[in-house]
Amino acid sequence: MAYVTVQDLIDRLGEDEVHVLADRDRDGELDQAAIDDAAADAAAEIDAYLGKRYTVPLDATSVPRIVKRIAIDLTVYRLADIGGVGGTDPRRQRYEDAIALLKRLASGEISLGLGGDDGNGDAAGESTPEIIGDAITDENNPPRIFGRRNRSGWPV
Repeated sequence: MAYVTVQDLIDRLGEDEVHVLADRDRDGELDQAAIDDAAADAAAEIDAYLGKRYTVPLDATSVPRIVKRIAIDLTVYRLADIGGVGGTDPRRQRYEDAIALLKRLASGEISLGLGGDDGNGDAAGESTPEIIGDAITDENNPPRIFGRRNRSGWPV
C-alpha cells in the first residue's frame, strides 16, 4: 500500500517538477506505472522500519503527516534514481534525513502519535508491564526469584 499519491507529489513539489521526474517518454503525460513503483518501494521501506514498532501497513485513511512526508521524499528519490534524472544533493539529503527519521521512529525515540505508541507499552510488539508486589514484570522480563530483599528464593 502506497502512502503517497500523485496529488501529494504535485502539492509538495509542483506539477513541473513531478513531470520532470515521472514523464518517462516526454509526451507530457505522467508515467503512472513509474510513480506507482516508486511509491510502492517507498512504502515497503517505510513498513520495513516501522514494522518493528507499529502494525503495518498503516491505515490509509489516517496516515500521519510525518509518514506522508517521508513517503514523498523516498518516492522522489526513487523516481529520480530510476528515471535517470539523477539524485541531486538536496534529494539525496532528504532521502538520508527520511531514513534517519524512520530509524528514530522504529527505535521509539520519537513517536508517530498513534493510539498504541504513547509510551505505555501498547505499541505493536510490546507487552504491558504487570506490577507484582513492588516488582514490575512483563513477558519479556519475568520477576526476579532472588533479589536484594529476598534471598530465600521465593518471590517477594
